[in-house]
Parts: sequence; structure tokens; C-alpha cells
Amino acid sequence: MDIIKKLINDHHNALALIEKLEKRTQKNDDKTQELVQKLYDEISLHAKSEEKALYKMCEKKNIKLRDIVLEGKIEHSLITRLLEKLISTTPGEDGKFKAILFVLKELLEHHALCDEEEELFPQIKKYFTERELIEMGKFFDDYKEELTVQ
Repeated sequence: MDIIKKLINDHHNALALIEKLEKRTQKNDDKTQELVQKLYDEISLHAKSEEKALYKMCEKKNIKLRDIVLEGKIEHSLITRLLEKLISTTPGEDGKFKAILFVLKELLEHHALCDEEEELFPQIKKYFTERELIEMGKFFDDYKEELTVQ
């Protein structure tokens, strides 16, 4: 499978986890903490692997792609900070957990759906062959596996 399909699949999985968490913003229990940790782990693996497998190639290939990728890296770091804040925030009545989750969802939707799926991915298809995209997909999977083992 090519890297674009893999990334889109990851985007949808992350947004589905956020939807589950939106139903648990008042529940400070093990299930909520497990979902938060799973979201953190999946997005962290995705971002690191995407930067290594795709962004690095884009930076080398074309100046227009490089500009989009630079924005993506900044968004990855902001998403990571929000995830760290979410992990350290207790769900409940003060509303902080819910607010962080809301901002995280907004940023993730913008990053994944607008910046990548609507802007970057169509550009990538212009500059890379299908074979290159499949090779990047394999590298993406291998790198995620390597990070998981560490």
C-alpha cells in the first residue's frame, strides 16, 4: 500500500479515538486514560514515521513541497504538546480536559484533512511515482515498527 493511503488511514484512526474520548470528558477512569495513551502513542508514531519516510523526501524533491512540510512539522510539535497536556490533565468538571481535547481535534483536523489530504497529498502525487509512494509506505511501516520495538 502506498504511503498516502497509510497516512490517511492513520488520520482517520486518530480522529476516531478523539471521538471516543469526547464521550468520556467527564470520566476519570482507566478506560479514559488508556484511550488518551493510545492516542498519544499512535499520533507520536505516525508523526515521527511520516517525517522520516515522507517529509524528508519532500524536502529534497521540491521547494513547494518543502514549504508545506515545514508547516506540517510545526503542527506535529503543537499536536504533541497538546497530547502531553491532555495526558497530564484529569478529566472532569473543570472542563480543562474537554477544552484541550477540542483544540487538539481542531488542529488535527486542520493538519490531516486540510493541509495534508487536500493540499500536500495531491502535490506528492505529481512529484513521486506510484512505485516511490509504495516504497515510502514500506519504509513508513518499517520505521513505525522500529520505534515500537525501542
